[in-house]
Amino acid sequence: MNAPDFNTLLDFFKVLANENRLKLVGILSQAECSVEDLAARLELKEPTISHHLMKLKELNLVKMRSSGNTHLYKLNADTLSFYVRRPSRPAQG
Repeated sequence: MNAPDFNTLLDFFKVLANENRLKLVGILSQAECSVEDLAARLELKEPTISHHLMKLKELNLVKMRSSGNTHLYKLNADTLSFYVRRPSRPAQG
């Protein structure tokens, strides 16, 4: 996979410029959680959490799986690594 282009990085930083989304990334890097769990931990309403998760999902930063009627979310570490990877430098001669 190639390094992200400028516009992709710009979208990444725009999404993470929000304090609550940054907190969500931190929580989801440690554990899989439901919207209800995340709302309780961040003291936010569930629709607000769902909105933030949608923004993170648009960049593929979170994964979701169903467990009965509950949706569980976790950080997609592979995508995060893609965004924070250093670009390759050409060899200098």
